[in-house]
Amino acid sequence: MKYRKLAVGLVLAVVVLSGALLLLGGALASLTTSMFGASRMISKSMEPYGVVLRTPFKGGKRLPPEAKPLEWRVVLPRAFVTIEIGTNGAIAPGGRRESRWYEWPARRTFFIDFETVIDLKTDQLTPAVLSDPARLKDNFLNITLSNSSRYPRVKSDEYCIRDDDYDSSIVEDGIADQVHPCSSTPRCGINTIVDGWDVRLIVSRAIYNQPQKMCAAAGRFLSEHTIKRDSIR
Repeated sequence: MKYRKLAVGLVLAVVVLSGALLLLGGALASLTTSMFGASRMISKSMEPYGVVLRTPFKGGKRLPPEAKPLEWRVVLPRAFVTIEIGTNGAIAPGGRRESRWYEWPARRTFFIDFETVIDLKTDQLTPAVLSDPARLKDNFLNITLSNSSRYPRVKSDEYCIRDDDYDSSIVEDGIADQVHPCSSTPRCGINTIVDGWDVRLIVSRAIYNQPQKMCAAAGRFLSEHTIKRDSIR
């Protein structure tokens, strides 16, 4: 009887501890969303999901007050969308960030991640959440879109460069964020531009040496799912 009570007590303790951890995880996720506007959004749904990027800048210069913000509208299966930071449809910020740093991401700008895997034979992209582990390891391609611009003007319309090959002299106007070479991490960064909009790619190290192929595949994928895109050149 003594051991039975002890076993029951241990089982109850595990159940209580598990519930507490789940509640803590949910609370932390909620806090992260409220403070930073970040939300992890994993889903296997193929229902359409709409994304709106908006900016009041063209060619690095602010539009007149009466002008409508320039837009990029993308509609794609929900399974591609993994992370949102900020508010979908928010207008890009201008000038310096507000002193209340914890409010800036959620209220003033918007970033979104599409996680995919690439078929190297066809260059077709499919949702990473629906892929097997082997393909996810070697063929991972994450696409990050933003309503803010790190590179307002660059010298090449076909800008596509790995973090290891980054050269700050390519920037004509505006200050680019510092780019660090890829070290021993399993995934590395590639930067490109579509109609003046920044597109950041994170790819498996196995395909990092094919930047032009990755940029072209991402560009076609985005064009296929674009409903409207104003050029911000």
